[in-house]
Amino acid sequence: MRSSVAVILPRRYSRGPDTKVVGAQTSALGMVKMATKLYVGNLPYSMTDDQLKQTFAPAGEVVSANVITDKMSGRSRGFGFVEMAEDGAKAIEMFDGQELEGRKLVVNEARPKTDRPPRTGGFGGGSGGGHGYGGGSRGGY
Repeated sequence: MRSSVAVILPRRYSRGPDTKVVGAQTSALGMVKMATKLYVGNLPYSMTDDQLKQTFAPAGEVVSANVITDKMSGRSRGFGFVEMAEDGAKAIEMFDGQELEGRKLVVNEARPKTDRPPRTGGFGGGSGGGHGYGGGSRGGY
C-alpha cells in the first residue's frame, strides 16, 4: 500500500524564510511532502530512540524515532514510532518480519490514535460502603 500526500500552499499561506515545517519537506515548487509515520512493534526492551533511528536509516531519511516507555517505570513497552521523510513502503518492506535481537519486528503504517472511553477499575474511588451510617447488610434482622 503506497500513499503520499502533497499540499500546495496558496501564495498568501506560503512559507517565509524563517518558517519551519516539522515533519515535512518542501520542493522548489512549494509542494509540501508529508513524512510517513510507521508503527514498529515487538522491539527489544533494550532499544533506545537513537538505536531505532540508526536501525531504520538504511531505508531512507529518518525524521524522528521514538520508543514508547512506561510512565511509571521508564522501561520500554516494546514498541515505537519512526517517521520517514519519504514514503515508508521501503522501510516496511525492509524491516517487517525481520529478526532483531531475537524478536521478529512488526512494521506497518501507523494509524491515527482513536478516542477511547475513560478506563474504569482499579482504585478510582467510588462509594466506599456504609461507613457506619446505616449502610450495609444487617445480617437478616
